[in-house]
Amino acid sequence: MEMRLTKKEGKDLVEVECRATGGRPHPDITWSLPSSTDAPPPQNCGQGLQSVASCCWFPPYLFEGENITCVFGYSVLSAVQTRTITLPTYHLRSLQLKRDSIGMNSENTSIVLTLEQGDRNIIIGMETLGNVPSYEISCSKDGEPLSEDIAVVDSELSITGPVGTILAGQYQCQASYHKHTASLQFEIKVNPRILLPVSFPPNISVNLRKEADSIYVECLALDATPAANISWILPEDLNTTVKSDITSSNRSHSVRSVLTLPACWPQVLTVQCVVDHVGT
Repeated sequence: MEMRLTKKEGKDLVEVECRATGGRPHPDITWSLPSSTDAPPPQNCGQGLQSVASCCWFPPYLFEGENITCVFGYSVLSAVQTRTITLPTYHLRSLQLKRDSIGMNSENTSIVLTLEQGDRNIIIGMETLGNVPSYEISCSKDGEPLSEDIAVVDSELSITGPVGTILAGQYQCQASYHKHTASLQFEIKVNPRILLPVSFPPNISVNLRKEADSIYVECLALDATPAANISWILPEDLNTTVKSDITSSNRSHSVRSVLTLPACWPQVLTVQCVVDHVGT
């Protein structure tokens, strides 16, 4: 009498085979099964000159821990021979995260996974403790079905990405094999990505022109992000005016500052245009 686990049409099945070898004539093989409306009838699974066999296939959960007996009857003998096998009992002790799961840590008695916003291709592995032939895992977030951003693939939670703050919350997963279940609860936190300000230095130039009784010194800080600041260093007691304006286009900014000086001055003048910018 032999027992083995097999699959048929994708389903787990226990196959029990009773075989008699060397008898003349072949014995009759009958079965003693626990009562169940789901129990399938035994079938002849092999007969030759030297042996005869009868097999029975049924779901593993149907007769867990119970005895299956084969009765071998001979037409020329009044005594019968029996063989008995005890089917396994299955259990699921727990469902837990694999130790190498990304960002895993414990806070008090809670399990917390910390992810970074914008990350991609995150795999959160799970595993069971138990002896069931197979199991299925289903998960929910905050009591609701999972969003399209995260999916259960076999025994893993797969996040293609990019990771968004919408994934943060309380998760509950359950492994099940018919009447056997085990649950897991954990929290996912998402650290928001800190976006540093983008800066581009300005193109700086100075132009000088003279018109009538005035000299115009034009200081330009063009195409900067953020906008530059222009100031002037001038001699004391200098009678002058400064006019500035700023224009923006496609997130860049251009600043123009014009210093007006009298055309006639008895000595050489030195003026300085100072451009301040956070990125330079």
